[in-house]
Amino acid sequence: MASTWTDLWTAPTVQAVAGLLVLCILIAVAFNLVSRFRDYAAEDGRDQESVLPNFQEMLRRGEITAAEYRKIQTRSDGVSVVEQTQRSVFQTDEPEGAG
Repeated sequence: MASTWTDLWTAPTVQAVAGLLVLCILIAVAFNLVSRFRDYAAEDGRDQESVLPNFQEMLRRGEITAAEYRKIQTRSDGVSVVEQTQRSVFQTDEPEGAG
């Protein structure tokens, strides 16, 4: 009995190996895409040194008021916006007894 190329693919061992190979390739492609996206997103953030001069420029152009600029300046105080947001989640303006 002569074995043909299509008969080879009917063997469960060959199907399992082929399936694992395809799965590994898909995982590698997905990992590559995610790592590229993360690199892009990481470069998207601004450094702290460029934020305050940007607000100064907005103040100069009249896009924000002096009071808004002072509020931004006092709230930033060298702390990133993400850290401030995380802190504000755990802090409340009301004392515990009020309510």
